[in-house]
Amino acid sequence: MRFLGFVLILSLSTVGCVATKTDQGSLNQVMSTVNQDQIIVAESEEGRTIKVPKPLVTYIDENIEGGMRQQVLNDMEAAVTALEIGQPAYTRAILADAYTIVETVYADNEAAKAARSKFVPESNKDFKGEVHERAMIGYYLGISDLIAGDMENAKVSFKWGELQDTMSSSEDYQSDFSLLNFLMGWTDQCNGDLAGAEVHYAKANEYNQSFLRPSPGDNLLVLAETGGAPVKKRSGEYGEELFYAPSEIPPADEVVFNYNGTEKLSSIIESIYFQATTRGGREIDKILAGKANFKEGAEKTSKVAAATTKAGMGVTTYGMATGNNDLATAGAIVSLVSFGISVGSKMVAYSTTPEADIRYWSNLPSEVHAVTMQKTSSNMDERVKVAYNYPDGSATVEKELKLYRTGDCYLAWAKDTTPIEYTNWDPTQADNWVLVETVASPKK
Repeated sequence: MRFLGFVLILSLSTVGCVATKTDQGSLNQVMSTVNQDQIIVAESEEGRTIKVPKPLVTYIDENIEGGMRQQVLNDMEAAVTALEIGQPAYTRAILADAYTIVETVYADNEAAKAARSKFVPESNKDFKGEVHERAMIGYYLGISDLIAGDMENAKVSFKWGELQDTMSSSEDYQSDFSLLNFLMGWTDQCNGDLAGAEVHYAKANEYNQSFLRPSPGDNLLVLAETGGAPVKKRSGEYGEELFYAPSEIPPADEVVFNYNGTEKLSSIIESIYFQATTRGGREIDKILAGKANFKEGAEKTSKVAAATTKAGMGVTTYGMATGNNDLATAGAIVSLVSFGISVGSKMVAYSTTPEADIRYWSNLPSEVHAVTMQKTSSNMDERVKVAYNYPDGSATVEKELKLYRTGDCYLAWAKDTTPIEYTNWDPTQADNWVLVETVASPKK
């Protein structure tokens, strides 16, 4: 009986450990740091009332509901939307938050290595992103740094993103992000370091032979994202295996740029889908496989114990029928113990959840195209036009892109999946902003 009680207590305690608490999300507080003079409506000891771009409010709502478990994912998706509506300052502040959180586990130092040795994503459900997702934090953070005119931090961000790519456990594809190597080279070129730029361009060419290096006089970079994000899915008997499927939104097979009447075809600088599918076996995959094996073993143990319980009951019945009390008692004990094992094993199997985490950065692109050109005038009202042509013959998507000054160079950025209401989002319209309350940080 003591054994049965122990099994039941252990089983119930295991079930109780499935749900874990999470701290309150802080995305609204992060947003309150952007352009403080303009967006803070009121401030008190209880917190702040701030104005937030309407398209970003949905991420705050999700963050309030999901807490810190969803913080990095909410940061990722809100940052891209901020760039789509032409608010790169939000992108920069939000991704600085994601960077700080991820850095605690995936930095290149001994403290982070120690943290990684204790970090089990499936039991600690805080989302940190896959290798390619963390690399893309560096990409978008670097883009927002460029727009802010902070060339040095831009290169640091791109380098940090490339470092995340080295966290892949597949030796064949470590540090092969041609996009990030290209952007480090472009940043060097804009800073007048042509020798440094050549080193990074050579690496980008090594990973992507179709990449066309910028001419020395090029000072305008146009980045065009296309297609939908790689989609995480589960497979395996218990959903313990993780794989990526292409998005239902296909990438363009041709992207054409037009600047001052000059047309230029882009080259694919990076396939995000390729990066997602070549990440190699992750440590978490081994953990999930172990959980699946454990669950399968517990289920088998439960079945065997149930069969033993049935057999023991048969022995008890036979002993009672023949007047053999010792045999009947022995059968009853076997039945009782095996029943406890069966129930306990079944509960342990039920509480073991080896399912892979299929949360993913949903507004990433499938591919990134790039082209560089020369801009000879200082007129910031000029526009770059981009046309996306698709393999299925569907209507061409055309966009007119704003130019940003980035140090001594210029940048234009586009995404073919950006909703028209985001493209036309006007910050001067009062109804495009929503009042949001934040909670003051605890006083130290």
